[in-house]
Amino acid sequence: MGQEFVERYKKECQRRLDDLKAIVQNRNPPISGLDVEKLLAWLAKKAGVREDIFNGYASYIEWTFSAKNLVVMYGLLSYIEEDIQWAGVDWGYIFSGRPEE
Repeated sequence: MGQEFVERYKKECQRRLDDLKAIVQNRNPPISGLDVEKLLAWLAKKAGVREDIFNGYASYIEWTFSAKNLVVMYGLLSYIEEDIQWAGVDWGYIFSGRPEE
């Protein structure tokens, strides 16, 4: 179990680093209404909203905001996403032996 534990722990840490890298990379234009919709939905879920309240808003968002405004809005929302405290390593995954998701 020792080597398997280490490998699973490395994968968990790499997953977090990959998530942070994606957050930063996704701040670059072009940003679509769908990008904003997905980020709003993710933030709503983290806030405890039970329904997908932003599903289908991508076209409305793109129609309402200019390309420049989409970049600014996405950047601001991603700063919130980035600053949400990480739940930490998924110890259940590491110790369960279940396949990687």
